[in-house]
Amino acid sequence: MKKIAANVLTSFFSIVVVLALLEGAVRLLVDESLYLFSNVSDDWVVDEEIGYKNKPDYSEIKLHKNKMVELHTNADGLQPAAL
Repeated sequence: MKKIAANVLTSFFSIVVVLALLEGAVRLLVDESLYLFSNVSDDWVVDEEIGYKNKPDYSEIKLHKNKMVELHTNADGLQPAAL
C-alpha cells in the first residue's frame, strides 16, 4: 500500500513540475499578445431584444497579435462594409 501511495505521489509531483516548466516556456518563448486576455467589453451595449450589440457611433483602433485592428460602427451599431 505504501508503494502505491509513493508512486501516486511521485507521479503527481512529476506532472506538476512538467506543467510548471511548460508554463515557463510559454511565458518566455511565446509572444504575450497570443495568450493575454484582451478586454473588449467596452465595444458592446445591452440590447433588450438580442442581448448585446455593438455600440452605436463607435470607433477604436486596437493592437491584436501585433496587427492594428480598426472597429467602426454606424448609428445603428452596425459595421459598415467600407469606409
